[in-house]
Amino acid sequence: MEPERRFDNHSQARIKLTLRYSVQRQRLIVTVHDIENLERDDTRGLYVKLYLLPERGKDTKRRTMVVKTQKSPVFEETFEYAMQQGELGQKRLEVSVCEERIIKNEPVGKVVVDLDRISLVLAHTKLFPLSRNHSQN
Repeated sequence: MEPERRFDNHSQARIKLTLRYSVQRQRLIVTVHDIENLERDDTRGLYVKLYLLPERGKDTKRRTMVVKTQKSPVFEETFEYAMQQGELGQKRLEVSVCEERIIKNEPVGKVVVDLDRISLVLAHTKLFPLSRNHSQN
């Protein structure tokens, strides 16, 4: 029987991201910092997978390296998406925290960030709550 994965009952698991748009380079820049308050009983590695929606495919998929830790994985990886500034209002960033497995990688938590709700002119760093369902912030 595999160990149960769950979120800490006292405080919700959250992922820290920095989002910004570079006007000069015409790129959305996303930094995945770390995850807080993740309660896990197993030692499988974790990674973060990003998709820029609505195009959910190879072109918009980004993935961190696997971090082997139980409760507070630190990634500190930055990813870029080339796009026009006017496209930001039509995009959402899907962020999934996944467990590394031999057969199938399972999501531990997820958040979907509506990019039109955030000012990306300056870097925007925030802790986003993770849930098992699609959530929008």
